Amino acid sequence: MYFKKDKVIGNQRGYSLVIALISLAVLSILGVSIISISSNTSNAALIERTDQAVYYIAEAGLVEAKAQISKALTDKSTIPTNLHYSSETANPDFKRHMNMKTEADVTITNKDTQPTYDLYELISIGTIEGSGKATSRSVAQLLRVEKDGSIETCPITEMESGSAPSTCFNPGDPGDENSNPGDPGDGNDNPGDGGGTGLTGGKIHVFEEITINDNGNGNGVKIDKNIKISTGFPDNGKVNKNYKDYMIWNIPFSYQLPPFPNEKFNQSPSQTINLSGTNIELNLDKDIKIQNINTEKFKLTINVGSSDRAIYFGNLNLKQAEIEVIGSGKLTFYIDNMTIDNKVSIYRKDGQENLELFVKENANINHSADFNLKGSLYTQRITLDGKFDITGNLMISTSNDYPINSSADVRVKGIYSPNAHLLNGGKIKFEENIITKKLTLHSSTSISLVK
Repeated sequence: MYFKKDKVIGNQRGYSLVIALISLAVLSILGVSIISISSNTSNAALIERTDQAVYYIAEAGLVEAKAQISKALTDKSTIPTNLHYSSETANPDFKRHMNMKTEADVTITNKDTQPTYDLYELISIGTIEGSGKATSRSVAQLLRVEKDGSIETCPITEMESGSAPSTCFNPGDPGDENSNPGDPGDGNDNPGDGGGTGLTGGKIHVFEEITINDNGNGNGVKIDKNIKISTGFPDNGKVNKNYKDYMIWNIPFSYQLPPFPNEKFNQSPSQTINLSGTNIELNLDKDIKIQNINTEKFKLTINVGSSDRAIYFGNLNLKQAEIEVIGSGKLTFYIDNMTIDNKVSIYRKDGQENLELFVKENANINHSADFNLKGSLYTQRITLDGKFDITGNLMISTSNDYPINSSADVRVKGIYSPNAHLLNGGKIKFEENIITKKLTLHSSTSISLVK
């Protein structure tokens, strides 16, 4: 059999079928790719939407928990510690997400209890059942619940692994976790931090009764409009009606001073040195004892170097005197009795305020005194007649009455005398808080905040 060569070569039958098959394969690949891309995009959108939804669920848990806390405060009932919310209950804030069950578990932890507030940490874990990688997200918030029932909140933050909720409360508030209440005998007793009060500024806290004597006209006592006075007692009728807006009644609280370091006085160095002259320089390479200083018109410069040092005084009687501290170390004075007259300054050249004075018996600020201290004073008893300006706290452990007399002009960071009766006849300017057992404000006196 013979074939014709030109007919075989020129035969194009079946070519269209080949083209059709190739086209079908290409279209199939494109179709599968498009479907895959569409599916991936849809899944990513679903994951993103679910991830966002689970965050809102966790956030809704916080909202519900805060409502529960407010209700507990109103009802005077116990604040719960664990709460559970679910779309399977009749809660309008929790609905099924794409037919999947939603839940939020909230833990409420009391992180700190202070005289005027409680600090709570709320952590809410939101969950969507069957939501793949986005099964849960956690958010947290700090709440400060004041004793009067008001609530302050920090912003909501998302919890990462091992993280803690961010705080918006001032770390400088007395009594926060950075405060040093003054452990007895550790050498770090600090009268300047208020003993861990945790109180907010601009408040006067009185354990028992308050009396405001203003000659009946409502103008005799001047109180800064931004000050609030709280007491654990009900209205006793001793506060003129013109001052009722300053008052918060029936707010019980407790406060204890850090222990007075009596043992430190028993550990004073046996060696005693004497000072003489009007311009004295003292380099401290160890703690020293000075039995008595009873002088006027002199300047004492004390160099503590880089170490913490202490000076023990029997009696410290200063008149027109100046004590300047240099060096980076902390200096503490332990004094049996102190009397201040005329202009007296105790300060650090570098402006630091880590100076502390402990007076075992009595601190007398005489009528003509003008006392400036760049630090804090902790005394058993005090008599205030003159000008008294300290950058730190005044802490008084006496259980007796102590007057701030009509000639006194007092400026302090805070006054802490939880065992005593404060009778104010002069002027008080304070920055943070006043705590006292009883308070009497006489006519022609004033209490204001440091601007």
